[in-house]
Amino acid sequence: MKQSVAGVMGALGRLLLSLLLLSWDGKLFQVGGVRSVTLPESLLFVSTLDGSLHAVSKQSGDIKWTLREDPIIQVPVYLTEPGFLPDPNDGSLYVLGGKHKEGLMKLPFTIPELVQSAPCRSSDGILYTGETQDVWFVVDPETGEKQTSLTTSTSESICPNTPLLYIGRTEYMITMFDTKTQELRWNATYNDYSAPPYDEKQDYKMAHLVSSGDGLVVTVDRETGDVLWSQNYGSPVVGVYLYSGDSLRHAPHLSLALETLRFLTFSSANDQAEAHSTLKWSYQFVKEQATAQAQLVPTLYVGKLDSHLYASTSLVHHGVSLVPRGLTLGRIEGPLTAGVTVRERGECEITPFTDVRYPPGSTNSLKNQWLLIGTHTHTHTHTHTHTHTHLK
Repeated sequence: MKQSVAGVMGALGRLLLSLLLLSWDGKLFQVGGVRSVTLPESLLFVSTLDGSLHAVSKQSGDIKWTLREDPIIQVPVYLTEPGFLPDPNDGSLYVLGGKHKEGLMKLPFTIPELVQSAPCRSSDGILYTGETQDVWFVVDPETGEKQTSLTTSTSESICPNTPLLYIGRTEYMITMFDTKTQELRWNATYNDYSAPPYDEKQDYKMAHLVSSGDGLVVTVDRETGDVLWSQNYGSPVVGVYLYSGDSLRHAPHLSLALETLRFLTFSSANDQAEAHSTLKWSYQFVKEQATAQAQLVPTLYVGKLDSHLYASTSLVHHGVSLVPRGLTLGRIEGPLTAGVTVRERGECEITPFTDVRYPPGSTNSLKNQWLLIGTHTHTHTHTHTHTHTHLK
């Protein structure tokens, strides 16, 4: 029985990963001609939410060195209503608890766009001010030692013994001031590396799948479906870069829910004789076996770093538990199908893959407006339900 269950899970895992790779419009990187590869070109650069930039091996994902800077996002610890949640991947903004209590909704601008438009004033009396600070880090590619930093105020001369790595980073600072209450509404700092995308005419041979909940990265060969390596960098990954043409360039990556990425790798290991064996897939198998249940659904993951809330898009697989929008759930020993126990604090803990049904009218959403930590469905109408909600 256990073997049959493991076989089903392994087949579903292969199917999901196959669909993911087939549908992903990633770009491949090809090196024309035969030439030697420089040290920076043999590395991947992995940016994490805590501000670390890891230089890792393309072949194994092992860390060669780490450049530590300020976190990618810095926002107030305490949220007022409406609250703003930034996306560390691109600086997008989500608002919670707006004028009409719409729930969690994506705004039509990013932090960099707001900063570029500032100073400006919104129709509801909010004053926006912005500031940017550019810096170049001059780094030894062998050791990761920072030789100097180049800004508008400092530009020290250096005498390098070896070729140096130049990494550009921009800090965007935005503040919102409410003219009606004469109070500071919100402020945030967002850091982004200077890295243009790859040329669309080129192809990138690896697929980087990252977890929205922790630092797990699984790298797959897009042509063969082999899992090349997996590493956990301790903090959610917000960017993957390669060094080409004397500068960083964005490498395509996909963000998946922690449970989904672990499910795929777990299924791979269970279906093979060796725990670290490769995961094979077939185009024909996918075409014949693809079903609606094997689709990956786009969602919005809301997490917390050092008491700061953030939001990022991620994909989840079928079978993830859903908690309908607006529910107030009580802390219980385990899921119940007959009803739910509601307490004053309105908190809950949910175990993944549990199909829970709540009768109409058994819950309410008035006691808890901030049931946030977890994954939310992401739709064009900006309606959101909670998936895998974990309260701290």
